[in-house]
Amino acid sequence: MVSDKRVRVSALQLGQALLRRSKDNEVEAFEIFEKELDRTVYPSDEREEMHFTMGTEYRKLKKWNRSIKHLQKLTLLSQADEAMAQAYLEQYCTDVTLGIPKRTQMLQFATMHAQSVDAVTTDMHLLRAQLFYFNGDKHQAYRQLELYLDARLLDCKLKCYTCDQRIRTGSVPFS
Repeated sequence: MVSDKRVRVSALQLGQALLRRSKDNEVEAFEIFEKELDRTVYPSDEREEMHFTMGTEYRKLKKWNRSIKHLQKLTLLSQADEAMAQAYLEQYCTDVTLGIPKRTQMLQFATMHAQSVDAVTTDMHLLRAQLFYFNGDKHQAYRQLELYLDARLLDCKLKCYTCDQRIRTGSVPFS
């Protein structure tokens, strides 16, 4: 069992490394992903991870239909909804071949999936800011952008290596 998981993780890493090296390796990388997907038993966490990885990698290649096809197979809905919202939004923003009705539909799908996400992460604040902006609600867009920037700044502040307490103005760092 452990060796199967190691093989799967190694296959995932190999496929991702091939894609990072060059988009020309797409066919070979996705063949590796598909072989591993065929080897895993349904339903399982491994299949979820494979579909998520494939959906994410297809999104990076701007192959949104394939990305969404794999993301729709996920049962971890929050994770799937966030990834699908991102895929639809990226397609809306970058695919110049879409007509107005299709672009409107992409924006509606992105909004619907973003609203389904319960846990609001730093990245979700940015995604929601973009969606509010494109839907014409600039006030909410700025509010979400403010929340995103606040969260990002918190990530950047120094903290103690031992106790994780944040360094405050006037305090002696790391003491």
